[in-house]
Amino acid sequence: MRVRNLTRTKGTDATLVVGLEGVGPWMVGACGAHGARTPHLDRLAASSDICLHSFVDSVALEQQLLGMWTGRHACAGGLPEQTLRSTPHEPSSPTDPGNPRSRTETDRGSSGPALDTLWHQMAAEEKSGTLVTDVPEVAEAAERAGCSMAILVQTASPPTQAAEEAAQCVCMELFRVAAEMIADGYGGLLWVHSKGLYHPWDAPLALRHAMIDPDDPPPPAGIHPPGELPDYRPRWLAGNAASSQFDPDLVLGWNQVAAAQTAVLDQGIGLLRAALEARGEEHSWNWLIHSLGQIPLGEHGALGSPLTVPYLEHLRMLAIVRPAAQQLARFRQAILQSPDFYSVLAAWMLAAHRNRPPHSTPAAHGAAAEWPACWGNYPLADDSPTHWLAVTLDAKQGGPGWIRSPAWSVRRDSRQVQLFVQPDDRWEVGDVADLEADIASSLIRAGDAFIDAAKNHRRLEAGDEMSALINQMR
Repeated sequence: MRVRNLTRTKGTDATLVVGLEGVGPWMVGACGAHGARTPHLDRLAASSDICLHSFVDSVALEQQLLGMWTGRHACAGGLPEQTLRSTPHEPSSPTDPGNPRSRTETDRGSSGPALDTLWHQMAAEEKSGTLVTDVPEVAEAAERAGCSMAILVQTASPPTQAAEEAAQCVCMELFRVAAEMIADGYGGLLWVHSKGLYHPWDAPLALRHAMIDPDDPPPPAGIHPPGELPDYRPRWLAGNAASSQFDPDLVLGWNQVAAAQTAVLDQGIGLLRAALEARGEEHSWNWLIHSLGQIPLGEHGALGSPLTVPYLEHLRMLAIVRPAAQQLARFRQAILQSPDFYSVLAAWMLAAHRNRPPHSTPAAHGAAAEWPACWGNYPLADDSPTHWLAVTLDAKQGGPGWIRSPAWSVRRDSRQVQLFVQPDDRWEVGDVADLEADIASSLIRAGDAFIDAAKNHRRLEAGDEMSALINQMR
């Protein structure tokens, strides 16, 4: 496939953003996954910032993406109307009906009110930006947010069984299209968004068997994980394992299939790396690899399908940031959320952002019409007083459904408040709200203050009164 009008625009920084839905950090070797087969992600991570404590700001996919494109937190309320405006555009060129990689393309004009998304701002600086995805909702969201070219890759017919080779897996078509775009000389910002682990798990059987230990039973041969596990009681729930009628080996087996499927996605990353290497530019591109949450793998009664009320591990993002000039890995301890990565992208792509005074705010410099409020400049200091709290919006109740500080996390809804010790209780199973009622109340107040600050386009700083929420020495 020859992709038209995708040559590099003068002055554009070459940046590759890869979104892998459902792939959490604990599924990648560089982030601590024992036995993971992710050599390409690991190689990139070896010269990257690995942000281990990154979380989404909403459970809604479009809101997560808008946060990355605007720097505006979901808890700040509705995005400005012009963010999602549809500017006049010429009809797109007809797609080739004989091309199995069917795509949609729109060319939008750059005129209109103040630019509010990364896509609008890049257009104002005459820089190229393209999003390619196998998720229709993502392509539509990008168009509404001002992306000048959103390409939808229509994958092959849904598989009915495991593939014989990784290259035949349904998720690989997207990476082949993106690799061809790179091979055709594309520069600018290339945003590749994969459905990831929400595709059928069609990893080859041989790759699945490579994930098991010698004493393990064979992994499942199916391609659709069970979804809900209504009777499953995980072994880490003390005293409850005997009451379960669900075979824990089956959960283990599906986890091995998920690991194999992640290894397939890693091979997709390998196609992108190979395309850049063929151009002699493997080390001259910026990379941002993210996941916008992790798919449940048996915790809390779900395996392979989203939870109605997510827990910490399902809100945690894979986040690997590789500036082109960086050579060493750094593990970042700051608590980040999806809108924080707007600052990373803006620093790479926008001259206006690079010329902005350090740690400035739009209000301080009268620049509200030039760029949206950013959560902070990049690189971020691990001891930053503003990167100590994460809040995830619960759209149903219109407020924070989950709050995380370094030492505690709270889940709340209209029925109850639950408090968990962090980082020890990563699965959030030991509710101590009755024992630490003051801590729970303090964290909820901090979450409310976080929202107030977000509505004023700033982060909440950690004062002395917050020390009990930060100090992990108990």
